[in-house]
Amino acid sequence: MVQSIDTLIEQAICALHKQNQKPESVRSAYLRSFKPISVFFASKTAVHYSDILMNELEQVYEGQKQKGEISRFTFNCRVRGLRIIREIAETGMLEWRRYDIGKEMVLSAGFSEIALDFKKHLTTTLSNPHACYHIVVKFFHYLQEQGVLCPEKITTEHVQQFMVRVSAGRPRSMGEVATALRKLDAFFLGKGLIASSFTFSIEKVKEPYRKIQSGMSADDLELLLTSIDRTTPIGKRDHAIFLLAASTGFRASDVVELKLNDIDWRNNEIHIVQKKTGKPLKLSLHKAAGAAIAEYILNGRPISNSQNVFLRHKAPHVAFRDGAAIKDIMQERMAAAGIDHSVGDGKTFHGIRRMLGKNMAENAVPVTTIAQVLGHATCNTSTKQYIAVDIIHLRECALGVDSLKGGQHADS
Repeated sequence: MVQSIDTLIEQAICALHKQNQKPESVRSAYLRSFKPISVFFASKTAVHYSDILMNELEQVYEGQKQKGEISRFTFNCRVRGLRIIREIAETGMLEWRRYDIGKEMVLSAGFSEIALDFKKHLTTTLSNPHACYHIVVKFFHYLQEQGVLCPEKITTEHVQQFMVRVSAGRPRSMGEVATALRKLDAFFLGKGLIASSFTFSIEKVKEPYRKIQSGMSADDLELLLTSIDRTTPIGKRDHAIFLLAASTGFRASDVVELKLNDIDWRNNEIHIVQKKTGKPLKLSLHKAAGAAIAEYILNGRPISNSQNVFLRHKAPHVAFRDGAAIKDIMQERMAAAGIDHSVGDGKTFHGIRRMLGKNMAENAVPVTTIAQVLGHATCNTSTKQYIAVDIIHLRECALGVDSLKGGQHADS
């Protein structure tokens, strides 16, 4: 029976809910993976599922990725959506799996049993064992190709050759591969399945290269703010949201979750529990942001029983479902202000957070303070990225050419 594409998408969403995925994850999957499929079919005036259109859409995604119109992450999300819909159309159900591991890997009975036992072991030691487990499955598949069907036959050469092979496809995450193989090695030793370690020769993999993300520029933020009509209730809301983000570095999810009683007006402070980290955060409420929020609450916010500060202005007047709504508002406001946006240019809601971190770094604010303001648990890579984009102070660290030995010719 041929089903409509929208029915298949609904079945996919229901399947994700049944797998106990978080509501925000399901919402994200709909927006990133399934909605583009529905939009494409509508553009073709097609209602029912079609393999031809699905293949055509995958080629469209590939072309967009090659042109830089969408990021690799967005491409992977969209292709994953295609594969899920194909599976439901063909089988009527969805079996959870990672869709980015290439072809299906059929393991021998022996390795399959070991893999399941290893997976159970991981669930007791790791909060997210899936990536580690699938690396090990790939390793077992590679061993089978080499004619190795039991753990005691594994050598250090097999490990090294496997790492060379997978490095072509994931050069920036080889640390994860090394960690997974070490955990497997320890598992085998603990079970007595091998006599000696086969990972002792793996050198410590250096921290992967991380792209320094751009932030919103002060000029673009000013243009965005001045373009908002603050005489309207929605304008008051959006203006307050952007000023709050610029002064606190709030994530979109924290803006959505902000409650009326989270604001201590007497002491000009905000007290929240961060949505992403689950950790409490106390910040000073900037005068301009506080005034904008007060203006919205008193003269723009719809009457509602909701305790959330920022609400939808279309009935029912309830809180936003998740941070994706704030990001949509950002895109609409930028388009209205005539601000061009492309993938990776930093002109996003999270880019406002990066702008704040960068500004603090440029003004010599200690990295520990930056971490506290942005709600980072430690001064790790999350905070250090703002130091990396602090070009002004990085220049002060640069050595002059004449300070290098041998920098001048002996006869000069």
